[in-house]
Amino acid sequence: MPLEEATLDYQVVGDSTAPDGTTQLRVIVVAAREAMISKYLEAVRSAGLKPEGIDLDAFALVRMLASADEMGYDGARVYCHLGGITNLAIALGKSCLFTRPLSTAWQEDVDHTAAALAEEIRLSIDYYLDQPEAPRVADVLLSGPGSKAEGLADQLSLLMDLPVAVAEPLGRMTVASLPEGEDPARHTVAAGLAIGAAGA
Repeated sequence: MPLEEATLDYQVVGDSTAPDGTTQLRVIVVAAREAMISKYLEAVRSAGLKPEGIDLDAFALVRMLASADEMGYDGARVYCHLGGITNLAIALGKSCLFTRPLSTAWQEDVDHTAAALAEEIRLSIDYYLDQPEAPRVADVLLSGPGSKAEGLADQLSLLMDLPVAVAEPLGRMTVASLPEGEDPARHTVAAGLAIGAAGA
């Protein structure tokens, strides 16, 4: 997108030492179309609410599903959320290092979805690994309504030669408070956004 149409923000995700001994910051930069952000803000203000911040779905996804025991784990994890929009995030522990939306339509048959999704995930991993000092990718975690397609995780694992698992939709939270019949897989990102708003 043209820079003049973008809203930019950043988050420091760590630091490293350069060969000359200087400290370098690792930063993830987020760019969003200003028109899209304005629509969200207008909707919130029209409801009589005062916006305090805008979060990224990928950050919410990682926040919701990354376990505390993964901090310091030797390898990054790919999070792939198959919801209304297919989102991919690559994170080390709870730090999101790379994210992008994917174009794969997961509502189609499992064989087609697995092949298309595997290709998009592979391309994303290759792009991510081109970053200096990028930790290797250890595995893939699927979430969202599309993650429950029978055999999808196994097919992806074979196609990418990586372990692929399906996440507990709400991480370590219980689903007891959801209305009967409600699919918890639809609430992964929303719960992650709520946790972020609460400062957890």
